[in-house]
Amino acid sequence: MIVFIEMGAVLLALIQLTWAALGAKLCDKPDNWRRWFLKYVPENISEWAILGIYSLLSIKGLPKKVREKHLTENVAAWSRYREENGNGSYIERQDRMTSFPYGRHTGDYNACEVIAVYNALRHLTGGDETDSFPALLEEFERRGITRGGDFGTSPMRLRRYFQKKGYAVDLMVGKKIRTVRQTGTEKKSPPLTFILTTYNDRTNLEAMIHTVCITETSGRYTIHNDYEGTRSYPSLEAAVQGYHGGKGKPICLMGIRRWRT
Repeated sequence: MIVFIEMGAVLLALIQLTWAALGAKLCDKPDNWRRWFLKYVPENISEWAILGIYSLLSIKGLPKKVREKHLTENVAAWSRYREENGNGSYIERQDRMTSFPYGRHTGDYNACEVIAVYNALRHLTGGDETDSFPALLEEFERRGITRGGDFGTSPMRLRRYFQKKGYAVDLMVGKKIRTVRQTGTEKKSPPLTFILTTYNDRTNLEAMIHTVCITETSGRYTIHNDYEGTRSYPSLEAAVQGYHGGKGKPICLMGIRRWRT
């Protein structure tokens, strides 16, 4: 079922981008194509189409030799990172991951989705995460990394990862995210955590897309690795809408929890 959804999203993405390009050319609208494109995508391309593009670009992972080499380097880098930034804590400083190879870039540039997975596991397991951060990087280099790491990691691959680990994943895309408060998603138990993929700027794709983990403790919702000092909010809705000073635009939100027993 998930495969058919992703195939449909890819088809939708191709149709929307082709239609947009043809329409712009026929109307002779944009004086600056690049500026037009960077504004057009977040304002007009559907969120399902964006997820489809991510899936299409993540079909091919990295070769085994490259993954093994990166894993060795990342194990050493992880040991240093934990010493400098504290053991047993969430990853909050992606900008310090300049020594972590991930695809053809380093983690400070493109590892936000993998960081979100690591932080979510910390919250869901009470700190007893099942996979170390270097192992997660290797896992998504094998399956999930997009275009050699140029665009990070496919959010749909994050979903599959958690499902294979025995978690239930509630996925909301685009406008459905606005109903998060009314649906009661944030109230489900056992312990629930969230992963949000969002535009940093709803009017400019050049500001890029970021993925973060949101955890709840004592009624406060904290966004980890948000570039804004790890802010907390009174509700999940406020956290999602308040990201990046309210300038962002949510693409998808995953609620992750253990299957009920």
